[in-house]
Amino acid sequence: TDASINPGNSGGPLFNAAGEVVGMNTAIFSPSGGNIGIGFAVPSKMVQHVVAQLREHGAVQRGWLGVSLQPIDQDLAAVAFLSAQQRGSALFLEEIALHPLLDEVMAAWIPQADLKSIKLRTVSTEARVTSHPQLLRSIVSNLVANAVKHTARGGVLIGVRRRGDDLAISVYDTGPGILPPMRARLFEAFARGDDAAAGGLGLGLWIVGELAGVLGCTIGVNTALERGSCFSVRMSAHRPL
Repeated sequence: TDASINPGNSGGPLFNAAGEVVGMNTAIFSPSGGNIGIGFAVPSKMVQHVVAQLREHGAVQRGWLGVSLQPIDQDLAAVAFLSAQQRGSALFLEEIALHPLLDEVMAAWIPQADLKSIKLRTVSTEARVTSHPQLLRSIVSNLVANAVKHTARGGVLIGVRRRGDDLAISVYDTGPGILPPMRARLFEAFARGDDAAAGGLGLGLWIVGELAGVLGCTIGVNTALERGSCFSVRMSAHRPL
């Protein structure tokens, strides 16, 4: 809203051109700290609900007024990207050296692995691919996150193997394996196994599947109960011109 919000009228009504109350002014964002900036208001229907709660209970039991800010982590960024792709955004690919990318992913998850006293390591590689660096990093990071989360002892290994003209980035873990009823739902949104208490929304593998589709990669899964799992993302190797 562009309504002026001065000391004394925050919390006051916001009117439309017909003189009807449509909201309540709640805050202003101003670079200078004055009354010039971006004003925020909440709908009047929400205000009515909150006021009714206050009158009946003396406190708001559900809902609150205002705007909440949340950091953009890799999962939210990936979801935002997928939404943009659905609107037809262009995708720019480049040559990527896999060793630095895998080292970066490993460095991000070593603290979590250390907390669980499990080993996390990569196998050195000189392989290169043509892909989107941020999206490929998100795929690998989600696979590593999934492996670390479900591994209680042993470790997680990230490696690269050539498969004909293709390369496969594989993430091996020594976790409990995946129960047969869950295998068909691995890449569904909000799907979580029996250890859902481990945290997360169940979006990691869904994001992996969606981003793999965007990049033209193939995801493979091998798992054995009480022995562990291997998730692989397969793509074409980079071919120099």
